[in-house]
Amino acid sequence: VTVDGADEVDPQLNGIKGGGGALLMEKIVATPTKEYIWVVDESKLVDQLGAFKLPVEVVQYGADRLYRVFESKDYKPSFRLTEEGNRFVTDMKNYIIDLDLGKIENPVALGEELKAMTGVVEHGLFNGMVNKVIVAGKDGVKIVEVKA
Repeated sequence: VTVDGADEVDPQLNGIKGGGGALLMEKIVATPTKEYIWVVDESKLVDQLGAFKLPVEVVQYGADRLYRVFESKDYKPSFRLTEEGNRFVTDMKNYIIDLDLGKIENPVALGEELKAMTGVVEHGLFNGMVNKVIVAGKDGVKIVEVKA
């Protein structure tokens, strides 16, 4: 069992994670787990993913080229920066490029597109991975589960 949070969750229980910069490690932990549960507050529930910037972890060598590719696709990229204004470096020594997409029409297709790009290590789309979301809200706690 893996219990974690999420930055955004859609009605199909796809989500965006990686706001803290550890998306690769989070995905490594979550992938083999039998029951994956997110605990979120109701503000994280969205009709469509994309309001939260999508983190994409990229190798340092070639990061600028990937940035230009994302620009050409109008993904509105920005390198994640430290408080000092330097490029944020993940625990795995990679950079994060955040994509300001607004709306993600097809998270599964976008995830596949990103994973196919040379230099992309991982992305923050967690598609079809979670079994259950525990949501805290003004009306109490509710549990949302994947429908079989």
